[in-house]
Amino acid sequence: MAHSVQSAIGDRRSAILSGLALWLCLATFAALAQELETPPPPADRGEGVPFAYQPDEKIVPDAGQNDLFSYARSKDYPRAFAVYPTDGSDPFLVSESFLALTVRDPRLEADKQLTALRGYPNMVQTQFDMTVAHFYPDPSQAFDTAFEPQTIVSETGAKVEVGQDPLAQPYVRVKLTEADGATAEFSVARQMVEPILADANLDATGRINAFRSLPFRLPEAVRAGFATMPKDEFYAAVSQEPGMQRQEFVRMRAVYAQEAKRKAELAAAGLTPTPSPSPLPTPPPPPRPQPPSPAPTAVARPPVDATPAVKQPAHETPAQAEPSAASARVGGLTLLGALIVLAGVGAFAFFLWQYRRQ
Repeated sequence: MAHSVQSAIGDRRSAILSGLALWLCLATFAALAQELETPPPPADRGEGVPFAYQPDEKIVPDAGQNDLFSYARSKDYPRAFAVYPTDGSDPFLVSESFLALTVRDPRLEADKQLTALRGYPNMVQTQFDMTVAHFYPDPSQAFDTAFEPQTIVSETGAKVEVGQDPLAQPYVRVKLTEADGATAEFSVARQMVEPILADANLDATGRINAFRSLPFRLPEAVRAGFATMPKDEFYAAVSQEPGMQRQEFVRMRAVYAQEAKRKAELAAAGLTPTPSPSPLPTPPPPPRPQPPSPAPTAVARPPVDATPAVKQPAHETPAQAEPSAASARVGGLTLLGALIVLAGVGAFAFFLWQYRRQ
């Protein structure tokens, strides 16, 4: 009896160990596969545009050129670049990230790159107009009816009360009361609130969490004078909000505003702003084709060595060596994972064979 109990305990222990070994092997192989398939997360330059580059590597050189334009980092705005067309037209500013996206795109020829860069200032203004129209409507964007107040209470005791903002008609006033009694009040655009309330997939807790994380809140100082604030002052104030400052087009719009102000001050003083010269010389024209040289005079050749020459391997450039190194890494990890899985399956099969014998 004792022997049978010990045998059963041993079989149970073997089953647990074998199953654990198989699970560990499969989990290891899954982790290796994920490492092979998932690229490293791209680094963020802080301008909303990700780039896969090392911390000590620049996403674009400080200066460069092609046949149609040259560019250099701005001395006044470190995150902007000045572009100098070679046709003599005025230089203009673009962001560092947009310049990198343009000049590093192998599908764009020089003329298409220049066209894209010239259209960037208009794109910045268009993106700004669309964003503030949705998240920061001005007094001219009023609704015909007031927002109907609603109250949402979660199972944890947290509560959200939403209603018409009495000082800013296109906005909804949100009062958030936590379960511990802490409260917070803020105003957001009405078109940000209505989708949360209309989402049938959200329960009370989900809606309250959505209100907690709402960005683009109306500054309280702007709210107090919302009805009479000029549109330019309104846009300048909301542009300072953290959610807006993270947007590249907001920062570049401020750069363009500073440049326009500088040029206006020079014009008022009777000075004409002269564009800075291109930081790099204009590329020289391609060399003219030279006439073919006369055939060389025949000279005595040395005796030919009968030993066949051994072809020397060409040195790999870093760009060529990188794919081969990556292929070797993939092959090594795949082989290792396969061996681990085979070992685990073998252990599990051995346990089944022992179990059926008894």
